[in-house]
Formats: sequence, structure tokens, C-alpha cells
Amino acid sequence: MTETLFPAQLFINRELAEKNWRSISNRVLNNKKFLEILKSHLQLSPDPDLALNSFEKLLHSLDPSFFLREISEDSFFTSELLTLFSYSHYFLEILKGNEEDLIWLKGQDLTKLKSKEDLKEELSQYLFSHYSEDYVLLLNKFQKRELARIALRDLLNYGELSEITLELSQLADVLLENILEYCEQNLIKIFGYPQYYDSTGKLEQAKFTIIGLGKLGGEELNYSSDIDLLFIYTSEGQTSGQKIISTSIIENHEFFSKLASDIIKIISKHTKKGTLYRVDLRLRPNGRAGELVSSFEKAIGYYSNWASPLEKQSLIKARVCAGDEELGKNFLKEIEPVIYREGKRKKTFLEIKRTKDKIDLKLRKEGKTYLDIKLGYGGIREVEFLIQALQLFYGLDDKWIREKNSLLALTKLYDKGYLDFENYKFLMRAYCFLRKVEHILQIFQNLQTHCLPNKEGELLTLSRKLNFDSKEDFLHELNEIRDGIRAIYDSYFFEFSQEHLLPEKKKKKIEFKPKRLAHLFFEKVKVNEKEDLFLKIISYLKNFPNPKRGLKNFENFIEFSHSDKINSLFKNPSRLQSLLKLIGTSDLLAQLILRAKDFSFFDEEIPNNYYDYLSEKIKRGRTFLEKMNLARIFQQKEYIKLGLKEIENQINYIEVFKKLTELAESLIKISLKVALEQHHAKEPAFTILGLGNIGLKELDFRSDLDLIFVYKGKSAYIPDEITKIAKDVITFLSNYTKEGVLYPVDLRLRPAGKAGELVQTSDYLRYYFHQETSLWEEQAFLKTRFIAGNEELGNNIIKEIKQMILAKEDRELSGDILKMRQKIEEKTSNPLDFKNAAGGLMDVYFLLDYLILKGIISFNGEYDINLLFQEIENKNFMGNEDKKNLIKGYYFLKKLEHKLCILLDKNISYYPQGEINGKELAKDFGYPPSIATRLLLKDLKSCKDEIRRVFKKFLT
Repeated sequence: MTETLFPAQLFINRELAEKNWRSISNRVLNNKKFLEILKSHLQLSPDPDLALNSFEKLLHSLDPSFFLREISEDSFFTSELLTLFSYSHYFLEILKGNEEDLIWLKGQDLTKLKSKEDLKEELSQYLFSHYSEDYVLLLNKFQKRELARIALRDLLNYGELSEITLELSQLADVLLENILEYCEQNLIKIFGYPQYYDSTGKLEQAKFTIIGLGKLGGEELNYSSDIDLLFIYTSEGQTSGQKIISTSIIENHEFFSKLASDIIKIISKHTKKGTLYRVDLRLRPNGRAGELVSSFEKAIGYYSNWASPLEKQSLIKARVCAGDEELGKNFLKEIEPVIYREGKRKKTFLEIKRTKDKIDLKLRKEGKTYLDIKLGYGGIREVEFLIQALQLFYGLDDKWIREKNSLLALTKLYDKGYLDFENYKFLMRAYCFLRKVEHILQIFQNLQTHCLPNKEGELLTLSRKLNFDSKEDFLHELNEIRDGIRAIYDSYFFEFSQEHLLPEKKKKKIEFKPKRLAHLFFEKVKVNEKEDLFLKIISYLKNFPNPKRGLKNFENFIEFSHSDKINSLFKNPSRLQSLLKLIGTSDLLAQLILRAKDFSFFDEEIPNNYYDYLSEKIKRGRTFLEKMNLARIFQQKEYIKLGLKEIENQINYIEVFKKLTELAESLIKISLKVALEQHHAKEPAFTILGLGNIGLKELDFRSDLDLIFVYKGKSAYIPDEITKIAKDVITFLSNYTKEGVLYPVDLRLRPAGKAGELVQTSDYLRYYFHQETSLWEEQAFLKTRFIAGNEELGNNIIKEIKQMILAKEDRELSGDILKMRQKIEEKTSNPLDFKNAAGGLMDVYFLLDYLILKGIISFNGEYDINLLFQEIENKNFMGNEDKKNLIKGYYFLKKLEHKLCILLDKNISYYPQGEINGKELAKDFGYPPSIATRLLLKDLKSCKDEIRRVFKKFLT
């Protein structure tokens, strides 16, 4: 049968394949259409033997009429099942004979990422509709069918790695929360509520929280991970007891120990559907010898005074997974100084290196150095340890990088310049690749394995599952990834490395050498006379003010770009020259070009209407994620086009700000449109307001978006749908995908800051600015503009609040503004800071705020710097010299800020001596190259001195 149907080498066990095919043919009554679909999918399967055998077993386990009605007539679902069975025998055991879950799985939207709220609601409904069944078995059933859904999303590429691991982690959170509530209620019925006396002597109910560590804490769980847990309760005390039971009063410690024990029993209990999770408690205070639960005070005391460096390192990923959130967050806040503590770099890196060396020695003894992709040579753990070492070293002063998720932590380390682009891009690719391999290994039998198979056939099958044509191609990619990880790891940890653990070729630090660029160039470039071309390129780049920058960026381009892309460029001399100019003068543009899919930006004009232009582009995306990725691709392309125009002196930096602001406004409007489509909603009475740089229309390439979401409401109530739409807008703009991030979104300027609601009602906003607002919030709101959504609502609320602010009297404006300005200055120690230090940009903004609030200059409702300067020039309250110095100084500092952003690819508010060559700014500021640095620093000091003099004249 199979000889006439399939290629000769398709099946390894042809006899079993023939038997399975006959069985399926008979059961589907020789339905030719269905058999053709089955045949075509098997020919594409990475493991056709497993897929066909599993599918036959599934069919055999189901009622024939059910199969004919629900599966054989649905070619799409058949394809999904075959995909699942090609990768996993485990999911056959879940779905075999399980008609209810098959119907459920068939009805799932696999393009959708389920939120924690979705999972909670579905679990609640599932338990309610099956209330007569065993509780623990139901939890296992629910978990297993969700795992099947998540695996299908993963295997069909409907979700990024970050989405898949997030869903796996949120599933664990939801199950933990439900189990905690179930166990707690059972214990309260027997012992009453646990209680304690607070610091004022008031009797309060004691709370309990579950802290997740490791991959659960980082929201990056595998299919078959242990869950690392820590149990904390509020304080010592006793339970309230039950009146009818005299012995029901017990100590809180005993109550919560019973609670934790009951939770672990349910999680670990074996049912016919398996267990939920393996629980690892070794990271609790005193490890295996410690108590199951700890009071808040004892836990803080232990981690502050007794914990080992490894225990403190593990707390980087600590996250509240279930239980009382306030207690959990207080615990995390208290231990932050324990994690990010004072210490020398050598000690931080040495502690982590010692731990990894022990792992390496153990694996070497077991012969698993190159088999284990998690712990072994160039494995996942090396990436994670490097991330955590950098976080511990820089995190004391920089809270932004205190991130629990590995991928997000990598991005934040790169954003702040602690990782260069070359290492960042490689580590992102490498980490995602190894995690994908890990998932494919684990998904087969739902086993916690990280080791590559030894058998040739199994290795070939694994290679096909990872979309490689041969095991040789897979191993080549794997070895390249692992060598690269180890090289980067060694470059940071080299001075602490044990020589006998390093391969001979890695014993020297890797440094940039032109010969490496030459090797890459001649390996990848396929054009005539490439030797002459190479010498011309090197000569051209060496004529730039900083040849090292251009050569390094060109090396990155050659190394990380596809050869077809490279060779198409070298066939077009004018494009090549433009590219060399971009990468020779800008790290920002060089890195954007590395992300670019093609070179169409060389031929495209900058659109007059970004919204219409981008709306058409985004329509190509079918799913929310695809639209997110397309938005990022087109934003990056527009960035390059604007950068190219500026470098060619076709537009100036003020025009760049204007176009970047228009682009951001359009993308915010598009994000709202996509979010509304996602929820099948019409545009509600909902508006998005912009503050900060977008409010000023001075957005730069690396600016954040300061936003406020407002809903037209007569009370504090915000419909859930509105909050979800706002969250989707933020997700669209700020979530990391394979194409990067559109914009970091900053919501701290909303009423009550981080503690405030995500969406404000218009009534509450009015009340807040009338009754509770502070002066600095009023100053911030002066810069507010309507951006997207309901324009009438947005403009009305802005007009009302600004009128309210301007009408306020009886306050010491100059004194209050000076106090706030002084606080900002006190936090600024760098004398070359041109934003926050004395005489910096903040002086200008605070002075303009003062003049507006005092009514010295009129305010037409929009905080336009250019118009405000024009009014200052037209009025006589300021001397001509003061006007000139204030305005000239402001534009000098804004230009410097912008040029440094383009040059270094980061937001920077100080002149970075040692990081740049002053010659790189000479042309932009009209300085002779030989003395550019000296003149720039002289002008910087002069501008700041003059701005500060004018500022003090009016505010003191």
C-alpha cells in the first residue's frame, strides 16, 4: 500500500506504516479526500512514523461517528493534530479517547495569547461544570489540555518564544492560586483565620504569599520545568479557632506549614493524567534543612545575614505568583538591597564563575559537556549567568535593568549600553535557538531533559523537527551558537576562568582585528575584483573622524547580514557609498540597517502622511503579533530614511524631531485601531494624551512615550474592555518581538503615578487637578496634547485642566519651582550633564513653565517651544542679550543631545568624554576638527552658564 502512496524512504518502519494506513483507510470508509490530505501532511512531517502511528491510535480510541463528524471533515484540524503528533507522543496520551478535549482544542483560536484573567475564568468554569469529579484530577486535566493548546501555538509558529513561556508560566500561576484558595478554605474551616497583632496593637488577619523563583519567577517556564517556590507569611500569632472545637487554635507557623504542605501534595499528587509540577524548595531559607514556610521577618533576616551569594543571585527572578500580592511585593521590595548590594566587580563575577565551574566539572565527569544544551558548554545557563552577573554589577545604580525575564533583561542591558549590539543580537538569537531545542526535546515525552540524543536516527529526527534538512546542518548551527556563547561568556569572565576548562582556542581575549573583517568579507562577498573593492571600502571608512566606529559597524554588517543582501548591495556603488556613510557616522543607523529586511529605503521618499501610509502597510498582518512586527519593520525603515536625509544635509534636526513626532502619533493611532479590532469594538469615548517629548513635538530616535489614557466617565469605574484596549495599545507599542520594540511607554505622569489606575476617567482627572495635584504634575500637564482616540474628549479635557492650572492663585511659584529644580540638580553629579545639571535643558523648561504660570507670556493651549520663544522675543520683559543667550543655548543643547543619540544609539544627557572623538561632531557644529573637542566643551560651558544666569535672574 505505502509503495504506491509514499516515497520509498518516507517511513523507517514500512511494515507498521502499511498496517496503520490500512486501519485508517478502513475506519474512514476509504474517504479519498481525507486520505489525500493525510498523505500530503505526512510527507511534510518531520517524523512521519510517529505521526501516522499516533493518529491511528487516536482514531482507534474514538467513536467512529465522532471521528467522521468532527475530525475527518476538518482538514485544518487534522493538519494541527498531525503536527502535534509529529513532535510529541505525550499529547497522544492526553487526547486519546478524549472527545471533550478534542472538541475544545478544535475550537481554540491558536493565534491568541491567553491572559492570566482568561485562564482564571476558564479554570473556574471548568471546575464548576465538572464539580462531581475529583478536584486534583480536574486540575491535571485542565493543565494538560492547555499544554496541548500552547504546544500547538508553538509548533505552528503562532507565538514567539517569549509568548509561549509566558503562557506556560501564567498557567502555573493560575493553578497555584486556585490550589492555594482551595487548601486555605479547608484549613480555615478547622482552625479559623490566622491572626497577629500589628505594630499599633491592632489584631489583623495574617496573609500568605507564594514567591516563584527560577524560570517560573522570570515568566519563562518550559513545558517540563520544576517550579521553584518560596512560602512567606505575615507574622507569628495564632488562629482564631472554631468555637465548637476546643483544640482548633494553633500557632500561625503550624497553620501555614500545613497550608504549604497541602499545596505541595496537590501539585505533586500522581493521577491518571500525571502530576501537575515537580516542586523545588531548595532555595528557601536554610535550603533542605529549613522550615517549609517562613515569616516575613525571618525570611528578610535570613537573606540579609546568612544567605549564600548563589541564594541572593536566585532572588533576581523572585516574583509574586499567588497569594497576597501586597505581602509579596513588600517582601520583594525589602530584599532588593540584599540582591543589588555594594561590591567589587571581581567578587560579583568570581562568585558566579565558581558556580559555573562546578557545573562544568560535574558534566565533564558524566561525559555530558557537549550533550547538555542547558548546563553544558555554550549552553543556556551561560547566557543566564552572564545576564545576572551584569545585572548584579550595574543594578545597584540602575534599577531599569532589574528585570526577571532573560530576554527582556538582555534588551534592557543593551538599551543602557552594558551590552554592545553585536553581542546583544547574537545572544538573543542564541538563547531563543537553544530554548527552542530544549522545548522540542521536552515536548516529546513531557520529560525534563536537556540532553541531545546519542542515536543517529533520533538526532536526524530532532534536526527535522527544528526545520533543518540534515543533522549536519543542525549540528553546524548548534556548534556555531555554542562557540559564540562561550566566546562572549569568556570575554566577560576570562580573568576568573580555570584554564583547564577552556578550549585552547579560547584562552586569549577576543578583540577586534581588521584581519577578521577581511576574512568575513572574502567569505561572504561574491563579486568581481573584491580585493580592490575591500581596499577601497577600508580606505573610505578610515577617512571618517572615527575610523574604528565605521570599521566595527561594517564588520557587524558583513557578519550578521544574509549573503544575498550583502551581494545585492555591492552591485550598486551609489547605495554602497550611502551605506558606508551611514555606518561610518552613526551607531544608531548602523544597527537599524542590520535589522532591515532590504534596501528599499534608499529609493523611497518620506511620506507626507504617515498614518495613511502605515495603515496600508499594517493591513498585511493577519494577527495582532504580525501587525506588531510590521509596525516595527516600517518604523525602523523610516528611521533610516530620516537619518539618511539628515546626514546628507537635506533636512535639519528640528525637521527630524517633527517627522519623528508625526511618525509616533501615527503609530499610536494605529495601535489603538488594531486594539479596537482585536476586541471587535467601535471607538469608545476614550482618548490618549501625550506629554513630555511627544507633547513638545520634540521626539528623538530613542525617546520614550509619556502617555495618559482617559475614559469619559462620571465615576471612578472603568469598564474592563476599556482597560484591556489600553493594555493592548501598550503591548503593541512597547512589547519586545523578534523585530524589536516600537517605543518604551512611560505612564508615570498619570495621576498618582505608578499607584494610579492605568486608565483615568475624565471626571477623576478634573477632580485630581482641582484638589490633589502637585506643582510638578501641573508643569508636566502644560505640555499635554491630544494624540489618538476621541479628539473632542481629548481636547476638551486638556482645555479644562489647563485653564484650571492657569487660574490658580495664592502660591509661591518661584520658591516652589526652585525647590523642585534643586532636587533634580542634587541627583546630578556629572559636570558635563546638559539636561539636569545647572544651566541644562531643565532650566529652560522650568523657566518657561514659570513665565506661563505667572501670565508673563500668553499660552494658547499648546506648549510649542518655538512659539514661546517668539513671544519672548516680541515682548520687552527680557533684555536682548538674555533672549539671545537663552534661545541660542537651548537649541545648542538640543542639537548636542540629538547628535549624540544618532552617534551612540542611546539617550544620553551628558557629554561622554572617552566614548566619542570630538571630530565626529566638528562638522555639525562648524568646528575645525583639530580643536573640536576643546571648542565644544567651551561652548557647552558657556551655554549652560548663560542659561543659568537668565534662569536665576527671573526666579530668585
